[in-house]
Parts: sequence; C-alpha cells; structure tokens
Amino acid sequence: MKPPTPLLLFLLLPVLAPLIAVEPSATATQRASDEALCGPGITTVGDAWEQIGVERATLGDALHNQQFDQVPQRLAVLNSHLAFMRRRSVMVWGEDRRVLDAAVRQVAEATPRLNQLALSARHSELRGEVIWLSGMLDTIAARYPDEALLTSTNVLQQLPPATPSIHLVQDSGLHLVAGHDHELRIGLFTREGNPVLLDDLMETHGARLHALLLNRSFHDYQHLHPTPTDKPGEYVMRYRPAAAGNHRLWVELQPLRTGRPEFPETVLTVEGPASTQPDDPPSDRADVGGFTCQLAIPTGLRAGAISDAQITIIDQYGRPVERLEPLMGAFAHLVGVMDDWYTVVHLHSLGPMPTPTARGGPTIDLRIRPSRGGKMRLFMQFRVDGQDHTARFVMNAEQ
Repeated sequence: MKPPTPLLLFLLLPVLAPLIAVEPSATATQRASDEALCGPGITTVGDAWEQIGVERATLGDALHNQQFDQVPQRLAVLNSHLAFMRRRSVMVWGEDRRVLDAAVRQVAEATPRLNQLALSARHSELRGEVIWLSGMLDTIAARYPDEALLTSTNVLQQLPPATPSIHLVQDSGLHLVAGHDHELRIGLFTREGNPVLLDDLMETHGARLHALLLNRSFHDYQHLHPTPTDKPGEYVMRYRPAAAGNHRLWVELQPLRTGRPEFPETVLTVEGPASTQPDDPPSDRADVGGFTCQLAIPTGLRAGAISDAQITIIDQYGRPVERLEPLMGAFAHLVGVMDDWYTVVHLHSLGPMPTPTARGGPTIDLRIRPSRGGKMRLFMQFRVDGQDHTARFVMNAEQ
C-alpha cells in the first residue's frame, strides 16, 4: 500500500490528533515556562519555525561581528520556539518523532556549552558549535511535511479550511428576538465528548475564541469574544441581533493539538418583524463613521488564487487617516463570507504585529484567496480614536 502524501497527512490532522499523545501531562504553567519567549504572534509550528530562522541568522551575524554577548539571549529565544514546535508537532510520529525529540533535547543540552564559549570569547570553538547547531535545525525541519512549516498567514492563504475537530452546541432553550440583548451560551466539545477548555486553544488575534455572526442577508455582521463560565466547555457572550431571520454563528478557534484554524458553526433563529434588504451589487467603497474606505484589487479575484488588495481610508474632509489603532493584533481585522453563507475566508492585513502605541494607515495591504467562485462579502473592522468601525464590501470571484 502506498503511504499517504504529506499534504494528505496534514489535512487529516483533525482526525488523527485525538489518537496521538502529545505530552498530556504538560500543564499550562509548564507550557508558559519553556515557551516564555514566544510572542503572541507565534500561533503555529510554522510561525515558530520562521522565528527560528530569524534567530539562526542573528546568531550568524553575532558570530561574524564577534558580538558574543548576544549569543545567550538568541539561544534562549531559539530554544523557546523549539519547545513550542515540539509540543505541537502532532503531525510527526514514529521514527521521525524519535529523531525530532532527540534533536530538540540535544540543542537544549548543548546551550550551556555554547553560552560558556561565547562568554569566554572562544571564537573558533563557538563557530564549530554554531555549524553543528545549524545542522541540527536542518535535521529537525526534515521531520516535517512542508505544509506543517507554513506560517499562520500562509496556512490561511494556501490550505483549505480544516474540517472541524471541535463540536459546537448551542443552548437548546435559547429564544432570540431582534433588537434585544441576549446572553448567548454555547458549548465546545471534542469528538469524544470532552469539554474544550481555553488551555486547549492557541491565542490568535488577541483571544482564544472569536465568534462571527452574520444573518442570511449578509448585513447584520458581529464579531464577539466568548468567555468561559464555571461549567467546563461552556462559553457565554452578549449578543444583540439587529435583524430577524436565520443567523449563522461561526466560532473561530485553533486547537493546540492540530495547529489549524477551524470554524465550527451553527444556525440561530431570531424572531421579529420581517425586513427586506436592498439588492447587493458589487461595491468597492464603504462609508462608515465619517470615514470612506476604498478597496482596490488590481487583478480581480479568482477561486483558489491569491490576489493582492489594498484598502485606503480617508476622513470626511478627504484627508488620509494615519491614526489607525491596533485591533486584535493588527491595524485591521478582516473576514470574508462567500455567497453560500457557509464558507468563511479569514484574512490578515500584511505587516508585522503593531505595538499597543503604534499607529497605522491610511492603507491596509492584504491578500485574498477565495476558496470558491461567487460573491464574497468582506467585513473590515478598524479602530480610530478608540472607536471601532466595520466597513463592508461586496466582490465577485471568478470560478
């Protein structure tokens, strides 16, 4: 029998993950300890590997410039990202897993020796050790299928959505009415029926859970952040639907055991007077909160293809807005929903994660990869002067 391809193995992770033990005794405190130098932008194995590449290059520069005092910190960061990778590497097993674990352990054990050589300025010996370290990193990378080393942004752009391994259950006694505030409770469980805790999930965009709600006419869009209750696996959020009819709820999450974004979903029914929505023709301009947002996609959209896009924001006087504030780890948060009212295309603005005091604008650069042809509604959330706004665009993607 021919062995499965790396891509097939990677796409089967949600199915295989429950069968693979990945240090079940490791507590959240232990994870925080040996991964303490991994920043909030490190959410996948690929993110960690990308950062290891940065540390690898920085070590080489420090050695070349004989800046030996930089070596201990660079090695500490590198080891933290290796620990992150090892713990989440459910896609590596068998002999590859044994080699991976041994290599990560050898790097950790060798670190005090490299630090001592650096502090003693023993350049020649340190150079030999760094060459050895580089070889060990190559050995580690070779244990993974190529798809596993994609960054979180590239995963969203290049791989299809993962089949959810998490089951979403809505409150059976829920009674929603348009225009009223509600306490919306949901349950999250594994296929085996175990409750999903926050510690089972990675943090993405400043939270471990994101709830996306959108009615069937694609006009009532809301982005909420559920919080846990005292009941394991249960989460609650405040929800005020603006329109009657069916609303779909997607919960965006990223399980530690798979490292892949998932969107388990359910449909909610909202009572209230019927309302009609105007036709929904393509629109590349949105006016919201005194701002005008203009979307440009020079090459257009095509299913399965990545297109570069840019959104420019100006104020009511026609002046470029250069005071965009960080929102969920970026200067804009973007979600696209295809016209099947089911397929979510979660997008990311390009560029590094901003610091809390940074300001951006007037343009937001992004890449869009429709997973199917048809109409896409794109919702962009941005923040100016402490106020959040949501711009809405309508685009067509060719099949």
